[in-house]
Amino acid sequence: MPKNPIKEERELWALGKFRQLYPVPEGPVDSSEESPDLVIHASSGRVGIEVTDIQPDDGKGGSSVMRDASERAAVMRKLEVLLVKSNVPPVMVSYHGNLPERSPTGRDDLAERLASYIGPRIPPEGEVFSKCAHHWPYDPELPPDVFAVTIAQYRCLTEISCDSGEAVFIPDLAAADVDRCVAKKNGKVAAYRERCDEAWLLMCVNTVDLATAYSLESFSTPAAISTHFDRVFLMSVFGSRVYEIHTA
Repeated sequence: MPKNPIKEERELWALGKFRQLYPVPEGPVDSSEESPDLVIHASSGRVGIEVTDIQPDDGKGGSSVMRDASERAAVMRKLEVLLVKSNVPPVMVSYHGNLPERSPTGRDDLAERLASYIGPRIPPEGEVFSKCAHHWPYDPELPPDVFAVTIAQYRCLTEISCDSGEAVFIPDLAAADVDRCVAKKNGKVAAYRERCDEAWLLMCVNTVDLATAYSLESFSTPAAISTHFDRVFLMSVFGSRVYEIHTA
């Protein structure tokens, strides 16, 4: 089955960020298949890299949370309509911030302010614009109820997609989150090795998708983690940090 082109482009974009932070082997990259997502044909052998995001456990279950999610989705639908009317090219927008008042006027106002902010900041094709209210340099034009927004323009996009995520706060990344992510992929390593000589796992946080937003202020890498992967990495994409986690 052909790989989803948006997924493929996001994986290649993550590899580009990874190369900026770590000496990844050079060589032609096969990104057309899954299991693993990327295979680098290096002079020393085939390095397979499985790219995945760490996201919080699904903890919905509360009616207030469900109402908030519905409210955010309504704002994003309105934002999509406004961006289409403004002739914005196909982009992916991810928004994290306050909820509007639960009324059509509140939704429209927030969507209009987001559209006005996004319009002049469409990145070049293949690039991502990201702005967080708490990271320098601050942007005085960022709407005050916006915590963070990312805008990605990928070559394969055919329509505008806006997402508000489900998190209402940014949690601290814990060792348990890393363990959970590794455990989900660990059973697939044998299949990965059919296409590569070395199997790497690249876990990403703080990516284009704000559902991966984590604070790393209190994070410390585990002493060692039990896994069948040869090497395991954690990368904060917009924080420009990479951690290699020892394997056992």
